[in-house]
Amino acid sequence: MKGLNFLERIPDYLYLFPEHSEKGTVFFSAAYDAKLALCQAQWGIEGAQLYCIKLILWRALSHFLGAVGAVILIHKFRRRAGARGALALSAIFTAYIVFQEFIAQPRELNQIFFKSVFDSTTWLFPLMSYWSIVLYRKLTSPRRQAKT
Repeated sequence: MKGLNFLERIPDYLYLFPEHSEKGTVFFSAAYDAKLALCQAQWGIEGAQLYCIKLILWRALSHFLGAVGAVILIHKFRRRAGARGALALSAIFTAYIVFQEFIAQPRELNQIFFKSVFDSTTWLFPLMSYWSIVLYRKLTSPRRQAKT
């Protein structure tokens, strides 16, 4: 569970914007936590998930970059193991993201439905785009004729 918590907090550790708190100017994870505390004090726990635009966009960028990394790994896997294996890996990845965003995080982190939809879309859009390109190239490539 500690490893999963580390993976979920990677965007917090890499937060680039300094924040001011009672301790002075803080950076990275402390800055993320300070901004989150400020947003939650201003709008409440659920409101911060809707109105704290800087954190929403930062996490969306992090999710998108993570998804691009996953697509690169799936592409490499497709080159080595074939399209069926890569499609199975993509299905597992999709199931994990849907489980995490719609079941686990609403229970553990009180994540609202809008944020679940937004995050899962951010995670899965690059994967859907990748498979759309693969399918398009497959359907539009010239057919090889069998030698007779």
